[in-house]
Amino acid sequence: MAPVQSTGAFSCARGGLIPPSSSPTLPPQGAWGERWVHLGFSIHPALRTEPGTKHTMISAQRKQTVISTHRVHAKDSGSPEVQISVLTERISALTEHLQGNQKDNSSRRGLTLMVSRRNRLLKYLAAEDKDRYTGLIGKLGLRK
Repeated sequence: MAPVQSTGAFSCARGGLIPPSSSPTLPPQGAWGERWVHLGFSIHPALRTEPGTKHTMISAQRKQTVISTHRVHAKDSGSPEVQISVLTERISALTEHLQGNQKDNSSRRGLTLMVSRRNRLLKYLAAEDKDRYTGLIGKLGLRK
């Protein structure tokens, strides 16, 4: 077994980072980013988030506009038309993101999953009601 090498604030044992025993404890709450800063690491500003926020590609306000545009009735939030339109909005935002970040493979996988989910919903809608299907793809500008 290799001897433990001390490198500044951390000790490396078996290739992992172990905080020294004299280090202060981590804060009990807060975002992971705060903990990394507390440990002396810097975080890129684009990766910093507020605690409790999610990484969404479309804003909640934009999502509500899409839902209100494509809903079937006043309290509709889960009909196939709404689900397909929200997925289409997320797909277009993620496609735009991937044009600038070609090596973001996890987002690329998420895009593939969203496209396949949208295709399943479109197939369901086409089987249930052909008129609603053709109206929706015309409104969204999708092929088929």
